[in-house]
Amino acid sequence: MFKNKIFRRSSRQVGFSLVELIVAIGVFSVLAGGVTYVVTNSYNNFYGVGDKQKISEFAQEGLEIARKIKDDSWTYFKANVGSNKGVTKNASGSWEFSGSSNVSGDLTRVIYIANVSRDSQSNIVESGGTDDSMTKKVTVTVSGTGISDYVISTYLTNWGDKAWTQTDWSGGVGAQYWSSSTQAYTSSTMDGISTAGALKLQYTPGADTWGWSDITDFASSSQNTGAYASIVDDASDHWYLMGSATSPQRYTITNIRSTGFGSPVTSGSTGLYARASALNGHYPHLYIGGDKGVISTVSTSTFLTLKTFTPATNLSWLYAMAVNAAGTHMYAGGTGGILFSLDINTTNGGLTCTNCTLWCDTVKTPGCTPNLPTPQTFSGDVINAMYLDEANNILYLATDNTTNALMRVDVANQAALVASYAYSSSIDFTDLKYLGTNPSGYNRFIAGLDYNSAGDEFIIIDDNTLTSSFTKVAGVDFNSYGNLYVRDIAYTNNNEAFVVAVDAVAAPYIHIFTISDVSTLAAPSPTVQWYDNTTYGYSTLYYHPMDYSNKYGGIFAGWNYAGASTYRTTFIEQQTVAGVGTYAATGNLVSSSFDLGSADKDLHTLTVNQDIPSGCSITITFSAANNSSFTGATTQEFTSTSATYTTAFNADMSGQRWLKYQVDMANCNSSASTPTLYDLKLNYR
Repeated sequence: MFKNKIFRRSSRQVGFSLVELIVAIGVFSVLAGGVTYVVTNSYNNFYGVGDKQKISEFAQEGLEIARKIKDDSWTYFKANVGSNKGVTKNASGSWEFSGSSNVSGDLTRVIYIANVSRDSQSNIVESGGTDDSMTKKVTVTVSGTGISDYVISTYLTNWGDKAWTQTDWSGGVGAQYWSSSTQAYTSSTMDGISTAGALKLQYTPGADTWGWSDITDFASSSQNTGAYASIVDDASDHWYLMGSATSPQRYTITNIRSTGFGSPVTSGSTGLYARASALNGHYPHLYIGGDKGVISTVSTSTFLTLKTFTPATNLSWLYAMAVNAAGTHMYAGGTGGILFSLDINTTNGGLTCTNCTLWCDTVKTPGCTPNLPTPQTFSGDVINAMYLDEANNILYLATDNTTNALMRVDVANQAALVASYAYSSSIDFTDLKYLGTNPSGYNRFIAGLDYNSAGDEFIIIDDNTLTSSFTKVAGVDFNSYGNLYVRDIAYTNNNEAFVVAVDAVAAPYIHIFTISDVSTLAAPSPTVQWYDNTTYGYSTLYYHPMDYSNKYGGIFAGWNYAGASTYRTTFIEQQTVAGVGTYAATGNLVSSSFDLGSADKDLHTLTVNQDIPSGCSITITFSAANNSSFTGATTQEFTSTSATYTTAFNADMSGQRWLKYQVDMANCNSSASTPTLYDLKLNYR
């Protein structure tokens, strides 16, 4: 059963009685009247006794008129930036700026247009930042006697503008009318049109040259021998270094640029000091010639000594070797005019003397009779280098004999060598390398010579078979570099020779040269291209301490460095160096024609991004006309040295249907630099 409950408010319950409510309403009425008086009185004091609605509407009207002027013509609108403006209607009923203010009763209105800047985040900032050419701030101020200024403002943007942008000239010569960003010109004498976003003057590249860099980090701690002979085997990725130690060394050169030489492999004692070496191109044999005329045959696979050839009589040194292409015969020469003709056992690498004669026997000096198998002595002559022309059965010998400094020997009969003719020189020939055949078909060589103050230490020489003589073609004198003796030469690439020489008088002793224009042309003009005497060593060198690698593009060498007891291996890297090209003095590009669609267009601004080195220039000329032939066209030039600039179009460029532009460039009077146009943008409405 439900019972009614009567709730009574206790002293702890919260609420209002009727009396309390009446009292509260009365207090509120008194307070409200006071507040109304304060607000009304404050408003009257702020705006005077004027019509508040009228003040607000008068200001808002000015803002809307400014917006209408902007919509009608952004160019005209932004031309009035920076000064107080009034407005009026012209004869056609359109709004325009007029005077510096407008008056309505006791109120005065001023419109002011200001530029706008944005920070890197595109936020509008009061100071600093970058000018936003497409946004302006409009401030309207209404003032009157006895009132404070009433101010309202807003930002107006040229949202109705269209943009015509050119950033790509890579499409080649386009049609007469502009239709795509890659067909934007009808003619051009400039370069860069195959690269998007980079229009430049026409460029003529320079000829590539070779540069050299010593990778000094590739010094082997285990290279502890005087370097007397060096040979590179590109096919097996091996570099062999022979010298004063009794064991030749082999380095693996596959990853030379990244890991260095590493520790060498040694073949075990060969029992000789080695100053001559040769590779068998057909069989896996390396030949090492040393003192007493001894020749060791070393396996290139196991790097173990296979056989040793010892002549019947002790001799001094071997300095030169040559092996035929079949790998079956070898010639070896050295001090005392020693010239061995040796058959090669292709199975075990053993050597058999076919004709162990001396020089005197070779040149068939009357009264000089061979005493086989013991070579005779011919004092004062040393065979330092040789080259085998197997196709013509000719062996060329470079010697210390001034009468027979370069000899041509007939080796058609390997057992009966016959000297044909020789080249007389006041200085010894220390090295000889085959270069090729000249335009007349003669064999051409490059040769290194010992120092002579009145002569060339490097020469280009031909074997003139028509006159049965050698002809010096050209040479380079190293006299200005010191008292030099050439020790080794190599033909590298790009008509260039690499030369190692020593100075017997003053340290640093080791000198490095590269010689340019070393070619088989009719009249080469060799000159010193690169020279260094500070990096490679401070001790004398014997013959042939270095070799050139076609595969790795560089010189491998063993140097006696900083004294007779310090040695190192090194790789001197050959690098392609792009030649310095030249830019045309001037150039121009004419764009295709652009159809705005109608003649009632209003051109606003041109924005250009470019690079203008000092002394260069870019001029962009726009033409506007009401016909596609541009008869009677109006033109306007744009030029600036700023990286980016925006410039307004003149008023007379507007109201015409057709546009085109021409870019004219000029270099910086150096031929080594060019201005660059990256892009241009036209804003119009």
